[in-house]
Amino acid sequence: RSLVADLGLEESFLEAPLRSNPRFIYDGKQLQPFPSGPGAFLSTPLLGWGSRLRILSDPFRRAKSCPEVSAAAFFRDRFGDEVVRNFVGPFVSGIYAGDPERLSFQAAFPLIARFGEEKGSLLRGALAHFRRIKKERGDAPRKPAALGSFQRGLGQLTEALAKGMWNRLHLGAGVT
Repeated sequence: RSLVADLGLEESFLEAPLRSNPRFIYDGKQLQPFPSGPGAFLSTPLLGWGSRLRILSDPFRRAKSCPEVSAAAFFRDRFGDEVVRNFVGPFVSGIYAGDPERLSFQAAFPLIARFGEEKGSLLRGALAHFRRIKKERGDAPRKPAALGSFQRGLGQLTEALAKGMWNRLHLGAGVT
């Protein structure tokens, strides 16, 4: 939002609030709603009992450093193949347009890595993080998270960025 404002693109930005737009995951047969909370996450048909038990065991993990591994390897080790296939894969391909087997966990999920290193449990780490943010924010209102694009597409952002760089932007230059 601050970059959009700095570039003067607020009028062109089309926002899609996350809470009002449900997300879906295709399970190979039909679209399943992306779970919107802990109860929905544990009751979704996208997870079997083994995966649910692994998720529920997360709060009992000890803190340890997170090695440099792929996103798929990290989540597979912690929660199993089903979570990687049904959640991590769609998330990584949708956000990063990448392959979770090749995407660095540390680079793509630094905050989650910190949760594991500080608290052991990703769930305990996330709860501590959000409590800290809420305490720092106090009663100040928070604008809900959102996804969005621009009226003329994402190219509008790169055009505005390039325009702001004027004589410092070198196109077609080789790099050795």
